[in-house]
Formats: sequence, structure tokens, C-alpha cells
Amino acid sequence: TVQTYRGFEKQIARNVALATPGMTGEETAAVNERFTTAARYYGATTPLTAEQVGKAQEYAIIAGWDADKILGQSFKNGDVNPVLGAEGALKPIIQASIASGEDLAMVSDIVTDSMTAMGYGADKAEHFVDVLMKTTVSANINFQQLGLAMKYAAPLAHTAGYEIEDVAVALGLMANNGIKADQAGAGMRGILNRFINEPKKAAEAFDALGVSMEKSNGEIKGFMPLMMEVRSKLRSGDNQVSAESMMNFIEKSTGEAIENRDEIKAALEKIQSEGGLSKKEMMQLGSSMSGQYALSAFMAIINSSDEDIQKLMEKVYHAQSTTQEMFDKMKETLDFDIESFKSAFADLQIEIMTGNGGQGLRSFFQELTEDVNYFKNSLKDGFDLGDIGGVVARVVTQLKNKFLEFDGVGSILAGGALFMGLKKIFNLTMQLKNAATTMKDWYRGAATSALPTGSGKGGAISQSVGSMVIHANSVVVNGNSLLIIFLYTQIYFFLKTSKK
Repeated sequence: TVQTYRGFEKQIARNVALATPGMTGEETAAVNERFTTAARYYGATTPLTAEQVGKAQEYAIIAGWDADKILGQSFKNGDVNPVLGAEGALKPIIQASIASGEDLAMVSDIVTDSMTAMGYGADKAEHFVDVLMKTTVSANINFQQLGLAMKYAAPLAHTAGYEIEDVAVALGLMANNGIKADQAGAGMRGILNRFINEPKKAAEAFDALGVSMEKSNGEIKGFMPLMMEVRSKLRSGDNQVSAESMMNFIEKSTGEAIENRDEIKAALEKIQSEGGLSKKEMMQLGSSMSGQYALSAFMAIINSSDEDIQKLMEKVYHAQSTTQEMFDKMKETLDFDIESFKSAFADLQIEIMTGNGGQGLRSFFQELTEDVNYFKNSLKDGFDLGDIGGVVARVVTQLKNKFLEFDGVGSILAGGALFMGLKKIFNLTMQLKNAATTMKDWYRGAATSALPTGSGKGGAISQSVGSMVIHANSVVVNGNSLLIIFLYTQIYFFLKTSKK
């Protein structure tokens, strides 16, 4: 219970710290309440814990989103349930995590980073997530691989004016041809880099191929419509170009020299004559294109059939409600019910610790810290045996006071702490008594009054302590190990019993 509450409280505190610089105390409290309530709501009603939801909030905050963007108009003014249709960006991110089976923090990081890089606001989160989810179920790529690809491709795609659908379809086609994750992202970045930084040279390359980068109204064409026109030039027809011409186009449009021209030419000619390369041939070609990222991306797209491209475009361009539908299907499983029960139980633990329970344990541990520092300072100048009882009495008194201070659940927690504290003190006493008996037996057989420094039981004790000064019924110890805490009482019992 304490660990569950501790992790959750720490996560929400971090979120509030990140989200509220410059805010007043009242504004900060309101943000804290919204983040706390939202995390606990989703933690109690889904397989995800409140702490995991809090971590997803953190990534959204780091991306520059405030509470309204993350939570919409929900969880305001004490509302403990979301406002239907105004849940903010957090809901589709949570649903995507559950539907995909991917870690929530990772999904949140991918979505928020990609949306920011593509220039999408938080209000477009549901649409953006739907496109990503539809791509993962329609192409040979998972959410993490798609996220890695977006990391490279998204910034330049936004600069070039392309939409998420264009980017997702292109990355999906690359994945179907064995080009995935950061390799696919770097390939698309290589293609787009020339478009942006040297648009004149890129336009000249397209013109030479007989393809315009702009629509008749002057607007830039979508990335996939543009790539499909390029592909058509390699296929049969009146305007078909040679494999050599296509290689020249690729080099000029990307600024990347083709190193293995013979292999690429043979591949392009086979695409022309047979309609495409097999997956095995594409994989073999991919290994020979290592490091030539833009070329790899072009070849993957060009090798895709018209049917494959049209099918993927149809799905991705009509991705609305994909995430919700997948989430609803996952809800109808035993695993969802079991994991939701676990999360609900974790939220119950948080509820138990909310209020006096958590605050009381905080003050108790603060007081224990003072006790440790008191004990440490006592060691610096020599620790007298009479101080042991004082330290133990302080700890027991604090445990007792916490038990009496709380009511309800707080009493149970403090009572448990009191019981465990007394149990530890009892166990310590028994350990000291046993050690004292051992020390007494050694003393009666010792040849000298000095503690030995060799091997054996006595030697081990001497090495642990470091140095001792013994005077009748009082003991002063300065040592190099915390094991001296046990030795004080050992020596006391030994001195008392050895006189008899």
C-alpha cells in the first residue's frame, strides 16, 4: 500500500512541477487536483495503473501540452468523471496503449513527439492516433517501429507540408518491403531533405522525369500521389522510362549517389518486366543498399504494387474510430477484466493512503530521519551506553503517538508500524543477548585483557569495532563500522555477567 501510494504521489508531484512554473498557489492546486483525479479515474477503470497514467501525462507535459490540452474540459472543479466528447488527448493515447499492447509511456512519448514535429495540436490527437493505429494493423510494422520512423521523418514532412496520412502510408510500404523503424525514417528524411533544402534541383529532377511536384493550382502534391506518379513512369505505357533514367532521377532528386548501380539497374528492370521483386530479392537488395537510406526508401515504394498501395491508402486515409473500435474489442476479454481489477485494487490502496495516512507516515519518517542524525552525531564524540535507551524510547514514543493521533485507516497503518517497530526492537535485543553470550565465553578463555585482532570470533569483533575504551560499568566506543550499535549492549552484558 505504501509503495503504491509513494510511486503515484511522486509521479503526480513531478507532473505538477513540470506543468506549473509561474502559476499561483491556487492555480497549482487546481492542476494537481486535475492530474490526480484523471490518473486515478483511468487507473481504476482500465488495466493501467494510476502511476502509469501519470507517466503518460508527464510525456505530454514535456511535449508542451498544458492540462486543458491533455485532459480537455474534463476533471475540472472536482468532477471525478470525464466529460463525454471532451476528454482531451490523454484518452486516445490510453486506448492506443491498451489496443496495441504497447507500454503506455512509450505510446505517449511517440504520439506527443510526432504530433509536435508534424505541427498537429492536441485537439487532433484522436485523428493522429487513429492513423498510426490503422497503419500498424494494415502494414508489417508495430507501434514502436512506426514511432522510431516518425522520429526521423516527421519534422521534414511537416516542413514540406505533408499530412500524417502521407507519411504513414509511405512508412507502411517501406515496412512491407523490409525497411522499418529508424532505417525507414532516415530514408524518408533523405528524400524530403532535397525537396526542402534544394527545391530547385529536386524540381528539375522531377521535370526531367515528366512529373510535376505541384498541382495545377500551385499547391504542393501529397507525398504518396507524387510517388505514385514516379512509379507509373517505370511501369509499362507510352511514357515509360528506362531503368537508367530512373536511377538518374533518384540521384538527382535525393542528392545521394547510387553506389551499386548494376544491382539497382537489374532490380529496376525486373520491376519493369515482372511487376516487382519478391520479398527475398528485396531483402537481398536491401543489404547491398546499406547506408543509402533515400535509395532504400525509393526502391521500397517503387517495388510496391498498385494494388498494395491503393489498399493501404484506402485504409489509412479512412482511419477514423480505429483506436476506439480496437479498444472496445480488447475490453471483451478476461485479461482486460483481471488487469482492470488489479488496477482498481491499486487505486484502493491510494485511497487508503490519501489524507491522514500518507501525511502521517511522512511526518513519522521525517522524525525518524532526525533520530538517525541524532544517533550519527552522538557517534562523532563517543557514544555512551546510557544514550541507547534514549534513542529507543524516542522511536517507540513516536510510533505510539502516531497510533493515537490517527483515526480510522490511519490508526491501522500507524498501529502496524508500531507493531513492526516493537518487533524489530525485540529481535535486536535477542541478537544482542546472543552476541553477549558469545563474547562472555571468549573473555573467560582469553589470555590477555585486550581484544584480539586475529582470526576467530574475537578477532572478527575487534576488526568490526576498530577501537574501544572500557571503564568498569560504562563503555565509550569509537568505531569505523555501524556494527558497533550491536556491540554496546554486548559489552554491557559481558561486563555485568563476568563479575559473577
